Amino acid sequence: MPSSDAARFPDPTPRGEFSFASELVEPETIRVVERTLRWASALSFAPRDVTGERMRAAIRRRDEILGGVSQAASRLFDVTPWRERISEVLAILGEATGTSRVYIFEVARHERDGNAIFSQRFEWVAEGVSPQIDNPDLREVPAREAGFGRWAELLGAGNPVYGDVHEFPESEQPLLAAQGIQSLLVEPIFAGPTWWGFIGFDACDEAKSWDSVEVDALRIIAMLLGSSIEREASEIQLRQAQKMEALGRMAGGIAHDFNNALMVMFGGLDLVRRGLEKRIGPETITRHLDMIDQAAQQARGVTRRLLDFSRRRESQPTVFSPFDSLQAMQDLLRQALGETVRLELDASGAPTIVRMDPVQFEQVVLNLAMNSRDAMPKGGRFAVRVEPIDQRDALAGADQIPAGQWIRLRFADDGEGMTPEVAERVFEPFFTTKGPSRGTGLGLATVYSIVQASGGRIHLTTAPGKGAEFRIYLPLVHAEPVPDRPATPIVLEGGGRRALVCEDNDSIRLWVADALAECGFEVRSAPSGDAAWKLVRDDQFVPDLVVTDVVMPGLTGPALVRKVVGVSPSVCVVFMSGYAADMLEREGIDRSKVTLLDKPFRADRLIAAVKQELDHAASPEERRRR
Repeated sequence: MPSSDAARFPDPTPRGEFSFASELVEPETIRVVERTLRWASALSFAPRDVTGERMRAAIRRRDEILGGVSQAASRLFDVTPWRERISEVLAILGEATGTSRVYIFEVARHERDGNAIFSQRFEWVAEGVSPQIDNPDLREVPAREAGFGRWAELLGAGNPVYGDVHEFPESEQPLLAAQGIQSLLVEPIFAGPTWWGFIGFDACDEAKSWDSVEVDALRIIAMLLGSSIEREASEIQLRQAQKMEALGRMAGGIAHDFNNALMVMFGGLDLVRRGLEKRIGPETITRHLDMIDQAAQQARGVTRRLLDFSRRRESQPTVFSPFDSLQAMQDLLRQALGETVRLELDASGAPTIVRMDPVQFEQVVLNLAMNSRDAMPKGGRFAVRVEPIDQRDALAGADQIPAGQWIRLRFADDGEGMTPEVAERVFEPFFTTKGPSRGTGLGLATVYSIVQASGGRIHLTTAPGKGAEFRIYLPLVHAEPVPDRPATPIVLEGGGRRALVCEDNDSIRLWVADALAECGFEVRSAPSGDAAWKLVRDDQFVPDLVVTDVVMPGLTGPALVRKVVGVSPSVCVVFMSGYAADMLEREGIDRSKVTLLDKPFRADRLIAAVKQELDHAASPEERRRR
């Protein structure tokens, strides 16, 4: 006969939406799920005449929390980036737990002395509760100095912090009481072995007790969130490794292209100098200058692709024409394909416009090109076709493309083709049929990831000895692509306004200063942020406009701007840099809210950016805001 414990606590059956694949979830998470369900079963089978109304209320609360955890877990298993889903996850958990506030803090960094620095990143609040997401006291919080050293020790060791605030140490109570918190539960988030941060649940209307079932259930969410963070970080690292592999393969061709561009520029400059000495006609001088301009554009394209492929960057979707992008990539594609592979590019029908990251689009094209090149060791054809489609398109119907407006890009080769077994696994990370020294198996996995993240679909048709065709479907948008250069020259009148130029490269600083002076600005320049601030502070040069590099020794561009704003609140600012994205983020500046010129840029780009800033500052709305 079964023991009394076995009769009272039978093996539980998971309720709601719980379904965890062992290959996606850490073993520790599964163990916590099983323990939570055993606790839940124990509560469920307690005799009703013993529990009373209080126990029934606890069971209802338990069921709501478990249901919320189930729903939130299903959201975290989605393929989209976790940051895009976290607001929905926090709202689900807030409603399920009945708390006032749910939030996530990230461990911004660990100091050398072991102190942890916290920063709040995300938040959900119930109706009528004051948000704390913009509270400066919750940014860059040093745990030890703020009185939360105990939290750092417990959370860093994988233990939760929970209870009534009035029972916490006195050092912790002031900051919590200032937010109206009566009780809370905080669960640590680990991304792999690294303590990444914590998720917290605040009760502000009344104190809430947290039993073991609830603590374990919400620990599951913290673990799944940590798994999502780790998985996404691993995907970024894989994509970065693949990009560097692509760069290594193309290094020789890139050096060849860049040397060609330099040769044209050097030769053109020599011709211009000799022409000026011999007083030859302006038509010849103009022809030489146009040749130098074209070579500089080619070199700019090479360096821009090097920077975009090598740096770690967030996706930056924009509107552009895939066919125009493919045309601009032709030289790069020919270098990637090699001399034995013929490139064919075709577009039919009306112009096609999409919205995605253009750098990631180029990465998709290059990855497919190199995959085809490797499949054609004796040479062949790599054909790219861009075409709009509609609901009557038979091929789109066979590929099971959902209703809507799409464009299709077809990448076909004459290569060796694939067996059905290989084709089925071709988008898996690290899967490759190549030798150990011929690739990482990341190229097609990266293509799949980028296409999916852009709202697209990808299909493959292949057979041994019959080549392969990859068909990519991207949503069609109705918008005009952003031009690379202004359609008409922009007129900028400085009107004697003061401009401060800060740039550590002497040639660039002189060029920018001269361009602004020609427009009528009173210009002062400095080779560093410290020297620029000295002009403002000591020489009383209060600028109307600051044009500054971002990354400089000593005082950085953003730090300089913050100081200048203190003495000139209405100052207009234009940043310029080749590596600005990460630096601006570290400096706490939102790229979407500042004017940034990516080097190299032309004078018309500089003038357009400055005029935009001045016009914006002169608008009635902006004057009222300032």
